[in-house]
Amino acid sequence: MKPYQLLSPLVAALSLGALSCDSEHSAQDATAPKVDGFVRVNATLQGYDAIQPWDRTDSVTRQGLGILLDDGTIITTSEMVNKQVYLEIESADGVQQEQAQVLFLGRDTNLALIAPALPEGETSFTADLTPLTLSAPLPTGTNVEIWQLESNGQPAVTETEITNVDMVSSYSGGKSVFSYLLKGGLQSAASSYTLPALADGKLAGILTSYDSDEQRSEVITASVIESFLADIADGSYEGVPSLGVAASTIKDDAFRDWAGLSEEDGGIFVTTVLDGSAAQKAGLQVSDIITGIDGQPLDRKAYYDDPLYGKVSWPQLIRGAHQIGDTITLQLKRDGAPLELTATLAASPAPLVPREIDARGPQYFIKGGMIFQQLTKRYLQAYGKEWMSRA
Repeated sequence: MKPYQLLSPLVAALSLGALSCDSEHSAQDATAPKVDGFVRVNATLQGYDAIQPWDRTDSVTRQGLGILLDDGTIITTSEMVNKQVYLEIESADGVQQEQAQVLFLGRDTNLALIAPALPEGETSFTADLTPLTLSAPLPTGTNVEIWQLESNGQPAVTETEITNVDMVSSYSGGKSVFSYLLKGGLQSAASSYTLPALADGKLAGILTSYDSDEQRSEVITASVIESFLADIADGSYEGVPSLGVAASTIKDDAFRDWAGLSEEDGGIFVTTVLDGSAAQKAGLQVSDIITGIDGQPLDRKAYYDDPLYGKVSWPQLIRGAHQIGDTITLQLKRDGAPLELTATLAASPAPLVPREIDARGPQYFIKGGMIFQQLTKRYLQAYGKEWMSRA
């Protein structure tokens, strides 16, 4: 599959009619199921100029779909609303519009929770819609429907199939999110951003990426959404838990001989332990070999056997199965001897050079005719394609 791509190329492909149409599920199909529980999300996005931090970049508009939850809030992706300067929700038929607000933004999970922003005493049009519930985890081979809306409000529903699961890098922050990988060509439709994926009428996940050449979609799973909602239940968002290590696989035979590993031994070789991380506080050291997590043994490729999904990459045992503050056990080999450590998961340590500034804008000052501001990756990238050597 191609490297991770945002849905922006999908929007262009749809406008050119590049995606396939399935006549059995087209918007004109009289038997198509009624849309209820979806709203259009319209956002105007505008960031700050990396070189002139007092200035704004050109604004862009984006339209996608949001899914109504039983408490009246709406789940969508942070990609849809990050850096928004204006946000509204719209009924499927386009008749009703209301201003909306962002309640929680999770860049590391690529999820956001929004809600109508109405004067006190007014009722949102979403009160007449039927909210969706989250599906249970789905095994590979399950059929999943991808929902889009035509400009007239009619649904365009595409049948796809879960072929496997993987940890997929989210659009911001470089962190991976547990995702279904689906096979099936999407249709040409007006709404093509942040698409709901349904199984038996329940929300299986949110589509974030589509490769039209391979007809392959990536869908953030309902379990990630559930974890996100559990995180914000106390009124604050802590984020995805982290162990705080960099590691490599142990497939190389020469390395395995050096490390004294048997033919059956698997795991990951710890190359970096971040300062202040959960791993450092637990006593993990560089050159340790993590052979298992919570009793789940890792193989040579750093996968474990999930009872539902089969082979799954090891970060899911950290990010997908736990919240910040949870305790895990690490099975290790240190200098050839077995060892077990207990770690309390924490948020990822703040990077020395963050990817981007927050929504409040860059902090800067001017002294002696020179501009000083916080260094970010986005600033470095302003030097162009060769920024890694030029910046």
